Amino acid sequence: MSPENQAQLYSKQCFLNSLLREWNGFEIDTTHLKISLNSESSLKIPLTYHSLLGVHEYTLTDEFTKNGTTTNLTWDQSKPLILDFLAREFELDPAELEVFKSRLMDSEQNMQEALKIEEEAPWPRRFIQGEQSLVIGHNFHPTPKSRDQFSDEDWLAYAPEAKASLQLEWYQVEDDILDYKKAELFEDNEALRDIYIQTENPEETTEVNGKVFPIHPWQERVLMQSRPFLQLLKSGKVKKIKTGSSHWYPTSSLRSLYNPNAKYMLKFSLSVRLTNSLRVLTSEEVIRGLQVYDVFNSNLGRTYQSENPQFQILKEPAFFALRLSDEIANETIVVLRENPQEFQNNNSNFITLASLTQSLEKKGETLMGNYLNKYAQLKGRSLASSAFDFLDAFANAVIKPMYNAQGNYGILLGAHQQNLVIEFCDNLPTKAYFRDCQGTGYTELGFKNFSSLVANIKRENGNVLDSTMGEALFNYYLIVNSLFNFIASLAKASSVAEVELIKCAQKIIERQSQELQDNTYMKSLLEKSQIFHKGNFFCCFNNINENTQENPFAIYTKITNPLAFINLNRETGEPAHV
Repeated sequence: MSPENQAQLYSKQCFLNSLLREWNGFEIDTTHLKISLNSESSLKIPLTYHSLLGVHEYTLTDEFTKNGTTTNLTWDQSKPLILDFLAREFELDPAELEVFKSRLMDSEQNMQEALKIEEEAPWPRRFIQGEQSLVIGHNFHPTPKSRDQFSDEDWLAYAPEAKASLQLEWYQVEDDILDYKKAELFEDNEALRDIYIQTENPEETTEVNGKVFPIHPWQERVLMQSRPFLQLLKSGKVKKIKTGSSHWYPTSSLRSLYNPNAKYMLKFSLSVRLTNSLRVLTSEEVIRGLQVYDVFNSNLGRTYQSENPQFQILKEPAFFALRLSDEIANETIVVLRENPQEFQNNNSNFITLASLTQSLEKKGETLMGNYLNKYAQLKGRSLASSAFDFLDAFANAVIKPMYNAQGNYGILLGAHQQNLVIEFCDNLPTKAYFRDCQGTGYTELGFKNFSSLVANIKRENGNVLDSTMGEALFNYYLIVNSLFNFIASLAKASSVAEVELIKCAQKIIERQSQELQDNTYMKSLLEKSQIFHKGNFFCCFNNINENTQENPFAIYTKITNPLAFINLNRETGEPAHV
């Protein structure tokens, strides 16, 4: 299949599956999806794979029926029919519809270009190859690869799926211009200067008299349109040192950059809208990284880490920003993120969970299938039995430590697929690395455990969550976004029915819930008929910037909870109903 057709197919899959999660105006069975457009016409979309977890797959050709006459349509022909129908149904402003259409086109085009590059790339063998293999993106988002504000040239220069690498722009800044905040227990006050020396190897380290400060080259262009920044340049308080020569690689999140020679990765503000949000960091969110560093370096936090050696948190101990007009400029924030020695060595065992579970096939095999087949051959086991080994191993590396953090310590880690890096040993998932500490919150148990130990854990920071919101967000990220997609990908790779893997997951959750001080979140997975899901489709459709929502929870909707819907018969272990 050509990259163009592949991009259409994957884009169609993301569009429809995200829509079906949030809207019920359709009929579906194991072979077709049907949408009635009006009293006279309907669209029938054939399925090539029906998923209990909503990860359906489709053909490229649809059947359009009007006044009893049926014709075949391509996705490019049927997509406008659905969009116009939804715009009427939800009274979307025509200008907003055009914005949405533009993002759809941009996302599909970027996917197509990435597929052309991916065809010649090897299966991920190094950390950065794993990071840059996320071709499809968020599989429950209608525009997973849209890049507002990026030109085609920008995409090639800065996008991870374009296999990009870039050079940082290094500046010298006076002390009163640089804002620096760190975790209380963090002592590496020369981290940026060390990174500059580690990656640029300047012959004369004395060439910089003030503090060094890196800027992403795309963001530098934005700042050059800022009058306060230009005034600082003119005054000499900010001075360009050089364009770096060392290569930094965008990870799957695009604004986080990796260099194998640096002790830390760097996460930048970027004035680019990706999926639902403009990716400009705020001081309110990056302060949470400082919390996480101090939490897990406390005695109680170290106890958690010793209990969970198969799970490592990539902490974010400090951030920097420039002061423009005497205020912190959010668009200049840069965050330090730990770059473990295993990543620096560029070993061959790492893959982002989102890349592992994507539907992308190469030579008829997904990345999940590639690992699964190699494991089965190595162990001399069937694909079916190997699938259950994979699920057990994933649960041990990810589910168990995450719920231990929540249930026994009161720490809520926002573990969606892109925030989890999986380490494989003998082709089996054995360890997980969690990143993006800005999504970390605390339950009342966590507030009780850590507020006296970590000074900046305060209720007014907005991440001490009540039980309803905490349960909804935590279970969405870990279960709906990560576990369900892992199971769906594993089922397709092994031909084991999803229901059998869901039953296995139920038993794993039941066992672990007995080990928790607070097992309410886990019990709800088995008992509540519905579970919260982030409404990416209509958030994007209505052009909402998720990061500036007064109530971020407002875009969440409820979906059927497969873990409760498939009730186990306690005597036979068979599902009572599906």
